[in-house]
Amino acid sequence: MQYGTYFRSIPLAKKFALISSTGASVVRNVYENSLRTNFDLHLVITDRVCGASEFAKENGIPHIQVNADDVSSLSIKIENALILHGITYAYLFFTRLLRGNILKSYKNKIINFHPSLLPACPGLHGFEDTLRSGALLAGSTVHFIDDGMDTGDQIIQTFTPTIGLDTLRLRHIIFAQQCAALYDIHRELQVANDLSAMRLRDCQLAQGFCPNINDESLQLYRSFFSSGSSLNAGVEEFS
Repeated sequence: MQYGTYFRSIPLAKKFALISSTGASVVRNVYENSLRTNFDLHLVITDRVCGASEFAKENGIPHIQVNADDVSSLSIKIENALILHGITYAYLFFTRLLRGNILKSYKNKIINFHPSLLPACPGLHGFEDTLRSGALLAGSTVHFIDDGMDTGDQIIQTFTPTIGLDTLRLRHIIFAQQCAALYDIHRELQVANDLSAMRLRDCQLAQGFCPNINDESLQLYRSFFSSGSSLNAGVEEFS
C-alpha cells in the first residue's frame, strides 16, 4: 500500500542522498512503500559493495562508490559527491565517522539514524548494547551529525517497552519506528527550510514517538508495525 494523501502535493525542489555502508533496509522499506513524489532519492553513496549499492542499481538511482583508507580523505570524497550532485540533505547509515569540512558545509544537513535512545549506547551496536544493559525502554534516535560519535543535536526519538517482548519483536517495532521517522522527516524537509518546527510538536507517547509524527507517517508506521511479512532479523537491519 502506498501513502500520499495527508500532505499536499508539492514539487521536489530539494535533492536527497543516502550515505550507507550497510543494507539500506530502512530506506528500501520506505522507498518501496511510498510514492516517488513523497519519497525520492537522487544519489546513493557507499564505501563498499553492499545492500545500499544494490538498492541504487535496482531502482535506477545514481550511485557513487568512494574508497579511501583514512576518514579525512573519505569525507572529502563524500562531500565532493554531494556538491557535484547538488544534494541538499543526506541520510546517514554509515559505519564510519565523517570528519573535516563536510561537517561545516553540510552542518544540520546530514541526518543519522541510530538504534538506541541516545545518549545511552552510542556506537555500532546500539540495539544490542541496549538489550545487554537491561533497560526497560529500547528505541532509536535520529540526529544531525557532528564531530563526535552519535552526539549531534537530536531530531526525534522513538521508544518501546522491552518488558514481555522478545528480541525479534523489539527489532521489528524499532525498525518500523525508524521507517516512519525517516518518512516523516523527509516529508517535512520537502516543505520546510529546516526541521525546527518539529521541536514544537507534542510527544506521541502512546505510539512511541517524541516529538510526534504526522498522520500520514503514523499510518505508514501502523502498516509496518502490523505486518508480519517482514518480521525477520535478517531483513530488518537498522541500516
